[in-house]
Amino acid sequence: MKNKFMLVAASTILLTMSAPSLARSIAVTSDTLEAAEALIAEKARQLGAQYKITEANMRNRVHMTAKLY
Repeated sequence: MKNKFMLVAASTILLTMSAPSLARSIAVTSDTLEAAEALIAEKARQLGAQYKITEANMRNRVHMTAKLY
């Protein structure tokens, strides 16, 4: 009975979570903005996800992060 209650509680929590809370962050490093975005796009394609770039920083190389959802 206790296990059934825990299963129902866990299911309820997962079903009420919004999609952004389930999003996964990834980071890549490359030589250009275009190449960095291409790496993120490829990873998103492999996972069957969409992406939104959240940060890009250019110094000697490009560092870019994105959320996959």
